[in-house]
Amino acid sequence: MTAFIQFFVLAFSLFLAVAGQAFAFEGTVVGVADGDTVTVLDAQKTQHKIRLSGIDAPEKAQDYGERSKQNLSNLVFGKKVTIPDTTKDRYGRTISRVLVNGKDAGLEQIKGGFAWHYKKYQKDQQPSDRVLYAQAQEKSQSARVGLWALANPVEPEAFRRNAGGTRTAAGQTSSAGTNPLTSDCPCSSNNLCTGPKGGRYCINSNGNKSYQQQ
Repeated sequence: MTAFIQFFVLAFSLFLAVAGQAFAFEGTVVGVADGDTVTVLDAQKTQHKIRLSGIDAPEKAQDYGERSKQNLSNLVFGKKVTIPDTTKDRYGRTISRVLVNGKDAGLEQIKGGFAWHYKKYQKDQQPSDRVLYAQAQEKSQSARVGLWALANPVEPEAFRRNAGGTRTAAGQTSSAGTNPLTSDCPCSSNNLCTGPKGGRYCINSNGNKSYQQQ
């Protein structure tokens, strides 16, 4: 009986170890929520929402938010992709690189100036990827491509913090009681408005708030 119990405990432990490992799969991108979140349909017709690892794209209300989404869509929508190294974050979202035609979609977003290297979580990246992503941002920033052409680009995390919101599992930004947009502080002037959390912003040409770094 003792030997049986030991065998059962060992087998169950092995099962848990295997279940906790990252899994890889291939599929087709059937949805692009924003500049760093896609939905992939696998061979079993199961949909997986994937948050691209290593990057943080502008929120939709930010400058380059829609352009970031469109660029990622151009890269991957309707195409076969490989999801090589899935993990789960603290929100339960699936995190992975997305490889399309041999290219890392997240890295391409950074190269084009459509996303930031998410250095807050760079420790979760492979060392080689961490270096590649950092170098890609340095190059795009130096060349002032994409969002780096803006006078004062604001990191998405700082934008969410100043807006009093956080990125949800669905990839949206939730906020608490933001003030209506006004024309009192256009970005073309030197006037800034103050948000409900104390963040300072102006109104860009699209009618959206553009928060300024403190």
